Amino acid sequence: MSQSGNSAQIMPTRWDLTPGPRGRSAFIEPDLKVGFVLTPFFTLLPFAGFLDTLRHAADEADRSRQIYAHWSVIGATLDPVVSSCGVAIAPWEVFGDPRDFDYIVVVGGLVHGHEKQHLAALEYLNAAHASGVDLVSLCTGSFALAESGLLDGRRCAVHFRHKEEFEALYPKVEVVSDEAFLADDNIITCPGGTAAIDLAVELIARHA
Repeated sequence: MSQSGNSAQIMPTRWDLTPGPRGRSAFIEPDLKVGFVLTPFFTLLPFAGFLDTLRHAADEADRSRQIYAHWSVIGATLDPVVSSCGVAIAPWEVFGDPRDFDYIVVVGGLVHGHEKQHLAALEYLNAAHASGVDLVSLCTGSFALAESGLLDGRRCAVHFRHKEEFEALYPKVEVVSDEAFLADDNIITCPGGTAAIDLAVELIARHA
């Protein structure tokens, strides 16, 4: 994993058993490893729903340690990303080797947010896909994947409110607006909301 020179941002080592979302076991290799990429003005609900589902599956007795699952919030920089409701979240680490994760989850939000997406993030998504890492989009994270060209010729689950705009911007993508989530090869798209919880449960069941 890549680390910042700022000690406050450095992830704990593998030997850290401290309770909390970043505590990891020294003895168990996680069944599932997820990296979250937050787009500008991302929505908290799908991010929190997916992440909290993962957290509950990662440990016993609600201690929230990263034992059976591991996750990290990653970004082009460690600058905080502002959500659609104004709450900002700082990435824990900068982009490293995407093969450190089983899934890279792109969390979208306000439609105009994808236009402000850091170019390095789009390049990272392409690198992850080329490395064989599965990609997931939540909410309008599909716009970022489409902007990267990764959805060309694929089917994509998009919320019906964004269907027309998405089709106008990305005519090479086949849009589906009546699915909670949709897998096309190693790319999974989800319109967001509470459907993100259903998707997280599906991935946990697949790996755990």
